[in-house]
Amino acid sequence: MSRSSTRRSFLKDVQQLYRTIETSTDGQATIIGVNELSVMISLNPKSGDNAHAVFTVRIQCPPDYPLEPPQIFFTTPIYHPFVCIESWHICLSMLSEWTRYV
Repeated sequence: MSRSSTRRSFLKDVQQLYRTIETSTDGQATIIGVNELSVMISLNPKSGDNAHAVFTVRIQCPPDYPLEPPQIFFTTPIYHPFVCIESWHICLSMLSEWTRYV
């Protein structure tokens, strides 16, 4: 996949995220930055054990995105069964079974 089509797909998905992040997360997530092929998101849980904490997640898209899945990392420490404590990488089967339109 060409670099321009990868970037175009990424920007289209970021635009969609900007439009829906507030309502789809009940105000618990905010985009705080966008770079070449990555997005930084602030997560602010309203309830549960992590209520009132602030976590930052980086979604990094590979050069052949959307054919390959993005990698998702916490940049702030969090302890969760689906988060690798060595790399803070989110480990979900939906990322290994990636298709463009999940």
